[in-house]
Formats: sequence, structure tokens, C-alpha cells
Amino acid sequence: MNTRRHTPSVEMSLVDRVTSVLHGRILTPARQFSAQKPLGAVGGVIVFIFVLLALGAPLVVPFDPNKPSIGPSYGEVSGKHPLGTDELGRDIFSRLLVGARISLFVGFFAPGLGITIGSIFGVLSGYVGGKFDLLGQRIVDVLMAIPGLLLVLVLLSMIGFTMWNMVLAVSFGFLVVSSRVMRAAALSIKEREFVEAARVVGATNLRILLRHIAPNCVAPYIVLFAIYFGQAVLLESTLSFLGVGVPPPTASWGNMLTSAQAYVRSAPQAAIAPGICLSVVVLGINLLGDSLRDVLDPRQRGTS
Repeated sequence: MNTRRHTPSVEMSLVDRVTSVLHGRILTPARQFSAQKPLGAVGGVIVFIFVLLALGAPLVVPFDPNKPSIGPSYGEVSGKHPLGTDELGRDIFSRLLVGARISLFVGFFAPGLGITIGSIFGVLSGYVGGKFDLLGQRIVDVLMAIPGLLLVLVLLSMIGFTMWNMVLAVSFGFLVVSSRVMRAAALSIKEREFVEAARVVGATNLRILLRHIAPNCVAPYIVLFAIYFGQAVLLESTLSFLGVGVPPPTASWGNMLTSAQAYVRSAPQAAIAPGICLSVVVLGINLLGDSLRDVLDPRQRGTS
């Protein structure tokens, strides 16, 4: 009897706890962010919608995006095919939704991997200094002298043209530039008074890095991620457009543009649809990233 009497109260306490966390850590900050940065909220909604469509694409696409079929002619719009079909009879709308998975996957993981590794190296280089900094930055100078697209193409030719290899190759280019930016941030922060105070009271180098340097590098990290997310999406599309991206028949926005260029007059929607998706996604992530930078960087508060 006691167990039955107390079980509902335990369940209610768990529900209340989850509800409190949901409101306190997600909904309330989201509402405050939307009121403070409406453009950033619009960007977040855009990115969320495209991510949701990409994740749920296999469940909602009306046709197999990779299966050729004999049916309507290229670009012919109908009730079953709102954007028509491509040269192999594949539904363009289905390929557009599934192609978002590849473009957003590369756009998220490539800068995430490259900027994270580059930030760790850059912060260590700026804080440690000495020969480690000198040698590391000379290597960065050499790599920065190589055009980014050429560097990615060389790496892909060495490791192969697959999706994961593309992520690695694209992330390498972001690693180089982000290490230089984060090194400059670490050099500036380590001269601040609070870092000197931490040294005076006997804080170790590891504690200073984790408690004082790293948290103050979050804002430039977010800015870099926002910039390179859009660049990664565009770079993936560029590589697919050049024929060295994700191999067919896998759909991506880039190779959809490639196949549509020969039919741009007879079926313009085949090129316009992926082009609009690329532009909207890049716009959304730039709006969101710029607003997050303003909110998270203490130096920006009250100035915008």
C-alpha cells in the first residue's frame, strides 16, 4: 500500500524535474534569445527546419531518390512530381530532400572537426609559445600559402573520393586558418589581469588553460564555425559540381546542379531548387552564428 501511495508522487517529481530543466535551460533561454536577436532566431529556425527535413528525408520522400524509372520526360512537372524528374526519371523533390543529408553532414562535421583540432593547436601554440609556437606557425604559414580548393583536391586524390574522406579533406583546410585565429585570441587573453592573478595564486598551466583561456575563446570558435559551416556546404557542392564529390547515384545538392546544367533552359527548376536551398541554409547559419557571437561574447553585450 505504501509503495502504491508513494509511486505517483515520485513520478510527478520526475516529471516536474524534467519540465523545470526543459523550461529553465532550453525554452526560457530560447525565448530570451529570440527577443534579443530576432534575426538570429530566424536563422535558427531555418537551420532547424533543414536539419529536420534532412534527418526525416528517408521517411517522407515519395520516391526512391536513386532508382531510375521510365516515366515523365525530364523536367515535366506533375502532381506526383512537383519539381519534375531528372534525366534518368528520378524524382527531383525526393533527391532534393535526401541531398540535404550529404550537404548538411559535410557542413557540420567538416568545420566541427577542423576548427576543434585547429583551436586546440592554436590555443596551445599561443599560450606555450617558444619553439613549439615558432615551428607550428611556420608549418601553418606553408599550408596557408596553398589555395584551399587545391589543397582539398590534392588530399582527395590521395585518400579517395568518399563522403568521409571529403569531410577529412575539407576539415584540414579549416584547421589551418582556425589555428591562426585561435592563437591570436589566446595571445590576447593570456595577458589579461585575471590570468596574471591566477598565476599569482599558484594556478597550474592546465587549470589556466581550462578555466580562463578556453572559455574566453568560445566566441571566436562560434564565429569560425558559423562562417565555415556555410563555406563547407558550398565547398561540398563545388566538389560535387566538379565531379570529385560524393559519387553518384547518391544525391547531393552539388551533383544535382551538375546534372541540371545541361537542361537549365528546358527545366530551370532542377537547378533553381538546389541553388535556393544552398543560399537559404548558408544565410540561416550566418544569421544564427553572428547572433550567438553577440550574445556569448561579453565584449559585444550592450553594443548592438
